[in-house]
Amino acid sequence: MRWTVFRHRKGPNHTGYSVRGRRSGAVRAIVALLVLMLGEWGLTLPGTPDGPGAVCRAAASAAAAGTRFQRSYGLQGSDERARTVVPSSDGGFLLVGTVSLTPPTYPYVIKVDAAGNVQWSRTYGDGNAWTGGAVAAADGGFWLAGSTDRDIYLVKMDADGNVQRAITYDGGALEGAGTILATSDGGFLLVGSTSPGDLSPSQPLVVKLDGSGSVQWSRTYTLSSSTAQTFLFSVVQTADGGFLVGGDRSFYDYRTGQYTYSIVLLKLNADGTVQQGWELTNPSFGSVSLGDMVTTFDGGVLLVGTTVVGMDGNVSDDDMLAVKLDSAGNVQWSRTYGRPGVLDEAGTAVVRTPDGGFLLVGNTHNSSSGFDAYAVKIDGAGNVQWSRTYDGGGGEGIATAVMAADGGFLLAGDTWPDSTAYDDMYVVRTDDLGEGTCNSAPATTVMATPAIAVQTFGVDSSPAPLTVGTIAFPSAVPETQTENRCRYRLYLPLVVRGP
Repeated sequence: MRWTVFRHRKGPNHTGYSVRGRRSGAVRAIVALLVLMLGEWGLTLPGTPDGPGAVCRAAASAAAAGTRFQRSYGLQGSDERARTVVPSSDGGFLLVGTVSLTPPTYPYVIKVDAAGNVQWSRTYGDGNAWTGGAVAAADGGFWLAGSTDRDIYLVKMDADGNVQRAITYDGGALEGAGTILATSDGGFLLVGSTSPGDLSPSQPLVVKLDGSGSVQWSRTYTLSSSTAQTFLFSVVQTADGGFLVGGDRSFYDYRTGQYTYSIVLLKLNADGTVQQGWELTNPSFGSVSLGDMVTTFDGGVLLVGTTVVGMDGNVSDDDMLAVKLDSAGNVQWSRTYGRPGVLDEAGTAVVRTPDGGFLLVGNTHNSSSGFDAYAVKIDGAGNVQWSRTYDGGGGEGIATAVMAADGGFLLAGDTWPDSTAYDDMYVVRTDDLGEGTCNSAPATTVMATPAIAVQTFGVDSSPAPLTVGTIAFPSAVPETQTENRCRYRLYLPLVVRGP
């Protein structure tokens, strides 16, 4: 069972070689020619001992740039994608995702320092494990959750990535976990699904664990509609000690050959029983999908995702979506965010900020410039405060984001140089205004107010007994390569020496 992150993208990237870490002969020739020209003309590049500035405008001063960076990370001849970021106590970050060698797939963890330098990296498993997420442990290590080809796994690592414990949860079918949440009692909540077979419909599955990984309860959920598939992948703990679990419901219309999506939310008590089910739809165009959600200071929740805002024939125009709900599931406000003249924007993650606002992240796409990372900072009422795009030299998509200790942000996802190349993990570290070191530009964002409808629906819940076991979870130390994505833009302010 494979878990993937929603991303606006036209198709997979596969090729027989990697462009990572390779500088073309043409670029080398240009650089060599510039060096010869500068020497002959008596010119100096600012930033050399004889010049007052810097070669790269964004990297002019380490003090000015602080800990901002834009980098990619990966292995030779494979696809890497970031799924989760976990801030570490030393100011660095754990980049957690997967590496795929077509078909073997491994959980992949990279530890970077505050400046983005690789401190260590590891792959895990025997080639049939996928990453559902990670959370920090009290001892400085972390817990990694995900799926094998049949079971859920939970693995405890120390601060250096060494495996200390590896636990499995088997319900006698095909179980998978796509999300892990650290709960207020020191335990964990796993959100995923269970299915009797690869081609059989799946049911949402939620598992509550204590701090040692022992099962406290586990339940499946059957929604009232039998003609739609539901996948739950996002969860927050609510002020009453319960949980709000969210995901997407998809309905396939055989007459048109089209899918329609809606957002599904389950409000659960602390023991996993259901209080209420809510479904959010877009009555104007039909489709709305969830990226992520976060609790708000007033006890409500903010959802970020994607919705259709227009149609051009059979081609939809999508915008980033934010919906603010109160604790009873009532819509307080809803907004869409898009760039004028740009075909698509998608929302995949949200960060709550100390000023009562939020950072919405995802990607933006048009036919001329391709995919770029996209961030929109809003206040508590949904008004845009700033928005920016980030270009890593190819196509970029953001899957997750966190706030750093200094008030800046770290955005992570993947980048692909072109439609035939392998993916790399892609990371942008910004300041509190979203400014990076390079290849970042302010974006004109147009805001609108969509009519989002909320309906309640019935949910049946049943206990789902799980057998707890152990698993060998081998780890390996790969040769992780990292690349400064700022090299794709060259700034050459020249200073001419006087006579």
